[in-house]
Amino acid sequence: MKSQEFVHIRKVILKLTQKGLGDNVGISYRTIQDYESGKSPIPKPIALLMQMKAEQVILPPVKSTVMDVTNVKELSIQQMLDFCFQHEEEFLNHPLMKLLIKNHRLEAAAEAKEELIFKNFKSEND
Repeated sequence: MKSQEFVHIRKVILKLTQKGLGDNVGISYRTIQDYESGKSPIPKPIALLMQMKAEQVILPPVKSTVMDVTNVKELSIQQMLDFCFQHEEEFLNHPLMKLLIKNHRLEAAAEAKEELIFKNFKSEND
């Protein structure tokens, strides 16, 4: 995420001051100033959090299927996964899931590029 996008989300979409955003996400307003000025790179988790917060403001609430756990004492991860797979299309089309998938793809692409660079560097120096 570029600093201009960060500033746009904070000011225009979230309508927060640097201090307000800092209090909201648990970092100092000085750190936010550094992100916005380009002095410090914006960490991926912070960028993802900003995108998620922006989407929550921009997108209308999503009507979704609810898993009834009224009479369930314990809920296993397997039961939750089974439910998600039963409602796969809705699950995969949920805006937050799309954002999570996009982030994982970007991270995988970055890791592949790093690996390729490392292999090229290693072969050049052997």
